[in-house]
Amino acid sequence: MNPLLWVIDFVRRNPAKVIFALLLLMSWLWWKQLQRNSNLKEGYEQMTVLANDARGDLQHYKNKLDYQVSLAETLELDYKTLRNAKENQRLQFLHKFNELKKKLRRMESAAELDAQLDQFFAAPITDTVKILLMDTVFMPVQKKIALYHDDYTRFAAIINDSTGMVEVDYTAQVPIDLVIYWDRKWFLGKKHFQTEVISENPNIVFKDINTIIKKRR
Repeated sequence: MNPLLWVIDFVRRNPAKVIFALLLLMSWLWWKQLQRNSNLKEGYEQMTVLANDARGDLQHYKNKLDYQVSLAETLELDYKTLRNAKENQRLQFLHKFNELKKKLRRMESAAELDAQLDQFFAAPITDTVKILLMDTVFMPVQKKIALYHDDYTRFAAIINDSTGMVEVDYTAQVPIDLVIYWDRKWFLGKKHFQTEVISENPNIVFKDINTIIKKRR
């Protein structure tokens, strides 16, 4: 039988099935077009946010556990935007990771933190220090030395009056905890991502938090 005649005969004998199949096809095409328009709109919005660096102000508050928390908006970008906007200032830090050039598609999230250590302490000066010669033998040496330590900081300075120089040995622990979560304004609303950062060292102050997650399709 001629294929065209077979199709005409099938439509004549099964009009309900044909109409149902056409409705399904039209619905699928309509949904794909909506999805394409949504992706284009989101891509434009992402590029606009990157261009304007519209992150909002960094917020600081103390939570119920008495930790100082720094809160920042997190940017969600799709792979296409990450690839096309890689020279954007907010994404510049990604260039420091050599393997990311080949694995950008597999990246899940990235973070750039600008932290500052602000601490004032008074270190008492002593005139005699003990230098370890062997496991149990110490030799006293006449030098001016300033010492200070707490739970996160160790500071030692040897003052050399003859040269006018100070030899400093300084170590500070900088523990950092970070979490990214999402929220919605309403049940079916768009997800908004935020980042919270905490350091147990009370002398650490976060000046900037730049976090990015890759949008999942």
